[in-house]
Amino acid sequence: MREQVTVRAWRAIRVVRALVLVVAGVLLLIVPWGANAQSLPDLPQFRARTENDFPRALTFELRAQASRPIVEARLYFRPTGASAWTSAPVPVERPARDVRLSYEWFTGNAAIPPGLLLEYYWRLWDQEGETLETPRYQVEYLDARFDWQRVEGEKLVVLWYAGDRRWGEAMFQVGRQAIERLEREFGITFGHPIRVVVYGNRRDFRSAFPPMQEWVGGQAFPQLGVTVQFIAPGNRAWMEEVLAHEVAHLAFARATERALVIPPDWLTEGVAMMLGSPQRFGEAQRERLRQAARDGRLPRLSFLQSDSFGADHQVASLAYLASWGLVDFLWQECGREGFQELIAGLNAGLSTDEALEAACGYDQEALYARWLAEELGVTPTPSASQEGSKRAQAPTPPPDQGEPAAQPVLPAAIPIPPRLLFAVVAAGCVIFAGTTVTAALALGTLFRRRSP
Repeated sequence: MREQVTVRAWRAIRVVRALVLVVAGVLLLIVPWGANAQSLPDLPQFRARTENDFPRALTFELRAQASRPIVEARLYFRPTGASAWTSAPVPVERPARDVRLSYEWFTGNAAIPPGLLLEYYWRLWDQEGETLETPRYQVEYLDARFDWQRVEGEKLVVLWYAGDRRWGEAMFQVGRQAIERLEREFGITFGHPIRVVVYGNRRDFRSAFPPMQEWVGGQAFPQLGVTVQFIAPGNRAWMEEVLAHEVAHLAFARATERALVIPPDWLTEGVAMMLGSPQRFGEAQRERLRQAARDGRLPRLSFLQSDSFGADHQVASLAYLASWGLVDFLWQECGREGFQELIAGLNAGLSTDEALEAACGYDQEALYARWLAEELGVTPTPSASQEGSKRAQAPTPPPDQGEPAAQPVLPAAIPIPPRLLFAVVAAGCVIFAGTTVTAALALGTLFRRRSP
């Protein structure tokens, strides 16, 4: 009789265990997890895009979904390879778990070059103060009016729309040769490629920028690593001269990017003329400068040190030629090693005069006087000497670095949705009750077996 009771008890225990597992499974299955995951994701979800309205504006858009309402947002963007970020607050109209954000970068009144490659990311804050950050994205701000073609390599990207593929490859070859020469002469290393954007005619080129001097045929943006030109397809002689010149500008700016002073125009333009010209500075150029000196038109040092050669095409042309002659003379005097020491001095925080004295033994005024006397046979006048006196070059402060890009922030713990928490607790209660019943039945059976 006792054996029959024991068998019935253990059967009851197995039935209770099965019921506990079934109820727990049902509780887990009745929660609509699919709908909950879509509306309240445990981890943030991002969808970023941009809208190009060159040259007026570039619009950044983001849709973000998070487990808690988002209350604050910022956009960070910069040209690829730059160190400083631009930070822009973006209003969140109403705190929500699912938000759509938009920021318009207005460029209509600024000289922003087409072909600029930007990287950007968004940073968000929820109502609990937790920080969410998107991945890094890239966008190319191109002139959308034209169908651009491209040839690109490790150190150079050429973009154009007028002309066939062979024309683009010819421009790429000229630019690559200029870069290789600059690497040999200055020991420059390229962390990211130079970008060359070529319009097919003057009208298209001018329509991409705010008003400029009439004689301007191109613009270099050294801090952005972009140069923009207009070159008619098939005009190879002009293409070779202008591309080599502008690539030299960008490369020299990169070589002196750690300098605390802006190198004078005679140095930057002279280097670009020397390394970018298909011919060497020769007697024909010297004679033109001698004639200008006899006529009283030779640019003085103060003018060559300025940040602009003015709007007059003839004056500017003579200033470019004088800069070329001055740098050619300096190259003959100091050589490649002297130039590299000059660049190293500028990057070490010296003024132009200090770096020039350390590398070659004289400052700008002495260099200009020697060039006039030894190269052109011209005796400097007192007024020219005064105009060419040393100018105090106050170190400019380093560029604002903006807020440093933070590493993606990982939450300390993944939040548990309320429905999942309810199901787990309910299943635990059922399992606890079932276990208690099972233990009671087992103990009752044991006592019955021991009773007489």
